[in-house]
Amino acid sequence: MLPKSQRRFNPLIAALLVGLFWGGVWHLYADYIGAFGNQGWWGIPLVILQAPILLTAQRILLAWVYNRTKGSLLLTVLFHFCISSSAFLLSVTYPSNAVFLVWAVIIDLFWWAAAGAVILLDRGWWAAKKPESGRVESSPQLVQVQG
Repeated sequence: MLPKSQRRFNPLIAALLVGLFWGGVWHLYADYIGAFGNQGWWGIPLVILQAPILLTAQRILLAWVYNRTKGSLLLTVLFHFCISSSAFLLSVTYPSNAVFLVWAVIIDLFWWAAAGAVILLDRGWWAAKKPESGRVESSPQLVQVQG
C-alpha cells in the first residue's frame, strides 16, 4: 500500500494516509475493539489513542525505515516485529481505566516524539520531489543467475 501511495504523494503524506487506514480500519476491530470492549465508555478514548493515533506515528517510522533501506521488506518487517513484540513483552495490567488512559497518552507522545524527530531531522526521506514520471523507484528485483 505504501509504494502505491508514494507514487501519488510524498512519503510523509503517504505514511500519514496509510497510518490512518492501518490504525483506523485494519487494526481497529481485530486488535482494539475486541480488547477494549470490556472497558465500557473508557474504551472509546483508549481505542482512539491506541489505534489511529498510535499506529499512525508507528507507520511514519515504518515508512522511514522502508524508504531509507531502499525498500527492504526484511528490515521493515523486522521493525514491525519489534514494535509488536514489545507491546506484548512490556504490557502490564493497569489498576484502573484512568491510569490506563494516562499511560496510553504517554506512550502515544513517545511514539509521536520519535516520528517527529525523524520528520525534523531527516527531511531528505520525505521532502524529496517526485520523479518526473510520478513513479517511485521500485525496490531491487531478484536477478536470476544461470549456471
